[in-house]
Amino acid sequence: SIPGPTHTFLLACSHRVVQQLRPRELSNILWAVAKLGVYPGKEWLQDFVQAAHQQMPAFNARDIGITIWAMARFRFHPGHAWMSAFLSRAEAQLQYLDAQGLTDLL
Repeated sequence: SIPGPTHTFLLACSHRVVQQLRPRELSNILWAVAKLGVYPGKEWLQDFVQAAHQQMPAFNARDIGITIWAMARFRFHPGHAWMSAFLSRAEAQLQYLDAQGLTDLL
């Protein structure tokens, strides 16, 4: 859906601090926006994906699962380099995924 005034404001606030966010914060914001059914726009997604790529070594199993779930909901392909880093981190965290995390990853 198209963002309303409140969504637009919240997206702008999160976009302003994206480079300061930790993995849990990045993944939670991506999840929340996707859950709301709001498409944040290509620039917003690209900036969040870039921040997630920089933080990828610190992502835990939960962060990985909900981040890829959000990408799927947005129908957004973050690029081959991001996917390669993501899959490498997912493989390293696979043993820590619970049933929900594994479902999100698939």
